[in-house]
Amino acid sequence: MKISRRELRCPRVIDKLFGIGGKLAYRNLQRAKAKYRTTVISIVVSVAVFIGVYSFIGLVSFATRFYYESSQYQLLVYIYDENAYEDAKAIAALEGIERAEIMRRKYFSVEPAQQPILFRQEDMYGVGETSGDGIIVVTLGEEGYDSYCRELGVEPDTAKDKAIVIAYFDYTVEENGKRYHFEGELAEYGGGDIIEFTDLNTGKAYELPVLLQTDKMPICLSGSTYNMVMLIVSENWWEENVYQDNVQDIGIYICCEDADALEETIRRDCDLKSFNIYNYDAEYRSTQGMYLAVAIFLYGFIVVVSLIGVTNIFNTVTTNIELRAPEFAMCKSVGMTGGEFRRMFWLEGLFYGGKGLLLGIPLGILISLGFHKAMGEGIVTKYRLPVGGILMASAAVFILMFCIMRYSMKKFYGKNIIETIRNENI
Repeated sequence: MKISRRELRCPRVIDKLFGIGGKLAYRNLQRAKAKYRTTVISIVVSVAVFIGVYSFIGLVSFATRFYYESSQYQLLVYIYDENAYEDAKAIAALEGIERAEIMRRKYFSVEPAQQPILFRQEDMYGVGETSGDGIIVVTLGEEGYDSYCRELGVEPDTAKDKAIVIAYFDYTVEENGKRYHFEGELAEYGGGDIIEFTDLNTGKAYELPVLLQTDKMPICLSGSTYNMVMLIVSENWWEENVYQDNVQDIGIYICCEDADALEETIRRDCDLKSFNIYNYDAEYRSTQGMYLAVAIFLYGFIVVVSLIGVTNIFNTVTTNIELRAPEFAMCKSVGMTGGEFRRMFWLEGLFYGGKGLLLGIPLGILISLGFHKAMGEGIVTKYRLPVGGILMASAAVFILMFCIMRYSMKKFYGKNIIETIRNENI
């Protein structure tokens, strides 16, 4: 048999760190490259799929929580008819409601010169239209306005003839393959400033002193960004200045413990002609149930793939060691110590698992990055490395290799060295 020097070459690091056991383990894997490659591929596929799916489920769960938990209300009722406000007050007074805001809003198209806008899209990157091309006036109902004022630390009586300004913007755009995210204040108002604007549709002029500017949203605006200057006004100011414009779009934003029971009460006891009810609590539970079913399916898929991989790894490694039993017996017969023998076994397992993780973890991270980019079309968030999935996959691989190598060692120790060598010679 002709053996080249290259075939016998072994990295010096392995020789220095692990001794003769390390060299034998390395050479054994070099000789059985096909089986070694098969085992490593099985580990790589299992690890990469697990990390990718782990990241996907984490992203889906985060997106669901972000969408629903950013909202502070559980039930939303929209009413459309001439008696809408009276019906809304009746609903807000129902038993079981912890807090309710009756939101009426009106959009005013105004001259750009009447808006002290600090931020415009074209100032940032040269494209787009002006942000905040109008003013939105919002009222929250009497009780909702009082609660909102107290949250801001002001008395409702001092705020009733003034405006609370919200001028926050938050949006994302794409240009030339790049994603830009902007957030901040559209305008800055101080207490005592006067907001003057004219409705371009009706020609009516408005003049309203500013109480304060805040970024704290009432519950009806939580989770929403209009990217316009918004004025939160009292019920009295609205009735005197806006109500005659016949605004019929009324929303009741309700905080409650049992949204299902309250929805049933509204449908049964309230005589509403044209309305919609959105039960976000029930929708959240339904979405969570759907994602739980998807997660069970995906993890079941991972289990099936992993079991196939584990079976393949177990059969390949144990069969390889079984076929090399005469070689191991020969090594022991010429003086190889038990410590060196065990080290050789453990190092082979380490080489299998280490190389599988070395290739599987980066591949799994690439898969998770692909999921993050795909999910980024719906929700903008920074990438989170799936550390939990990486740690779980690494622990599973090393536990698996430990069990397989321990089983193989026990099986070999049960054999007689002389009989094993004799069987090979025969």
